[in-house]
Amino acid sequence: MLNMELIRSDFREKYAAALASADENAVADALTECSAAAQAQMVELAEEIRSDFTAATDSIVMAQRGVKTLNSAETKYWESVVSVMKDKPQSSGVAVVPEALPTTVVDRIFEDLVQEHQILNYINFQNVGLITRMLLSTDSGAAVWGDFKGVIEGELEGAVTAVSLDQYKLTAYFVIAEDMLELGPAWVANFITTVIGEKIAVGLELAIVDGDGNKKPIGMSRKLTGATDSVYPRKTAKKITDLSPATIGGLLKIISEGPKG
Repeated sequence: MLNMELIRSDFREKYAAALASADENAVADALTECSAAAQAQMVELAEEIRSDFTAATDSIVMAQRGVKTLNSAETKYWESVVSVMKDKPQSSGVAVVPEALPTTVVDRIFEDLVQEHQILNYINFQNVGLITRMLLSTDSGAAVWGDFKGVIEGELEGAVTAVSLDQYKLTAYFVIAEDMLELGPAWVANFITTVIGEKIAVGLELAIVDGDGNKKPIGMSRKLTGATDSVYPRKTAKKITDLSPATIGGLLKIISEGPKG
């Protein structure tokens, strides 16, 4: 890209030299050269502005039509996906993409899931990265009032337990038409994340409600003890004869019990 400051500096030197030489042709050449360089600079700048404006306008229009805009890292990733799929249409494009999947893509999928699926909205999802254990602390005891100069009472007891965060994955894949690639990275990203997101949502809902614990979460319908070959048994079914607050409360108590009751 041309630089106006450099153009001005160069022009000043050449114009001063032309004036000093008293050569009319040299002066005319200096003016012409400077004018041509300035015009080239302005044309290039105008093209950049037009390109930026077009890109910004396209993003606004796509957002209004329900296509989520991408940040720079996401755009780079999905451009790589499209490029790989075009080069190797019979292979799994995502598997051989040199770029790493941006974490913002995963975060956005989960944001959409909890908004569009009510049961998932009640789950406090946490992105733990590569953490494999979580430390939990429990305490007992209470503070005790007493004389100002008296002994300190109210012993507090605490314990720390480690919870293993076993790493399992929920996956799905589908075939994408080559014609879809011509729509560009934003459309491809929107299509793939929407379809995959819905499938992940269904898988999560099934696991949360009735997961057997075998390489998946333990669902609310399962007991937390008595597993056989890593499969936890279902809780005993309870017949419902009414929907009174007392009955609903009793059912909620059953499905919310922890390992210690």
